[in-house]
Formats: sequence, structure tokens, C-alpha cells
Amino acid sequence: MNVAKIQSEREYKKAYEKEKTSYQTPVDMLSVILAKKAQALTSNINYKQEFHRYTILPDALSVQQAKMMQELRNDTLYKSDLEWIREMGWIPLGSLDHKKAQRAAEILSENKYRQHPSTVEFTSIPDSPIIIQSKINSQNLNDRLYKAAWNVDKTQIHIMPDTPELLQAKQNAYNTSQARIHSLFPYSTNFTPI
Repeated sequence: MNVAKIQSEREYKKAYEKEKTSYQTPVDMLSVILAKKAQALTSNINYKQEFHRYTILPDALSVQQAKMMQELRNDTLYKSDLEWIREMGWIPLGSLDHKKAQRAAEILSENKYRQHPSTVEFTSIPDSPIIIQSKINSQNLNDRLYKAAWNVDKTQIHIMPDTPELLQAKQNAYNTSQARIHSLFPYSTNFTPI
């Protein structure tokens, strides 16, 4: 009896779990329609729509007026009326204005003002402060000169032969030497000092 009760309860819960997640709404429900409209507004699918392309005859009055307005607003067409006047001025050679213009052209000439570095001879002053400082810096940064003093000093420094540490080290070396151990114990091969 208990088994049947448990079985029926499990079937009941199984059906409940299956139906729990399904939700059904009518298609014409107001909230569903509003949600669809809101989604259509927020999506970018229908955001950009091309306008209808009108075909207008080229000799239509509105097209001709638009072209004329565009020409009036165009700067190049506006200034093209004065192009024929440009560079038509005349100055007599040798006059004051002509000499002023020549002098201004010489001053503003890039060819005369700027010279390529290869055309100028380079001379360095040997005792300028910048050169002296760079020599001092290169000597300070030289690794060989930096270590040379230590290499000389490390061969010149001597330890006094009768210092206690040196005597102790010699005695320790003598006590642990293998030759001395073999001379004391000639028949033992596995003896190691403590």
C-alpha cells in the first residue's frame, strides 16, 4: 500500500514539475502586444529606412534652382571670377617696391637659409665643458677601469700567517686529510672522519 502511495505521489510531482515551467497567454493580450511594439522600437532592424527615391526630370524648375543655389554657395566657383586677374600686376624693374620684394624673397628663401649638415664642416672644440664632461662620464662608466683597482688589490692583500683563524683552518685541514687517516689506519677502507 505504501509503495503505491509513494508511486502515485511521484507521478503527481512529475506532472506538476512538467507543467510548472509552461506558461500560456492569449495572443491578443494587451501586455503582449505592447511588449512586441516596445521590442520593435528598441531593435535596430527597422531603425534605418531608406527614403523613397524620386525621379525628377533634369529640366524641372526645382532642379535648376537647386543647382543655381549650390553654385552660389560653392567657394571655388565664387572665387573663379577673379582668377584671370591674378598675377597680372606690373612693377618696373629697379623700382623701390621691386627691390623690397627681391630682398624679402632672399630673406624668406629656404635654400639660402637652411643648409644641409653635410655642406658645413664640423669642428669640435676639444676643451669645451660638454666634451670634458662626456670624457669623465665615459671613464666612470668603463667597466674595465672600474674593476682594475680591485683586481690589483686582491692580489696584493695578504693575511698574516699566524692569525688564529688561519692556524685553526690549517689544523682542521690536517685532521680531515685522507692521507693522514690512511697513514694512521692502513688496513681500514671504510673509515670516514667524524
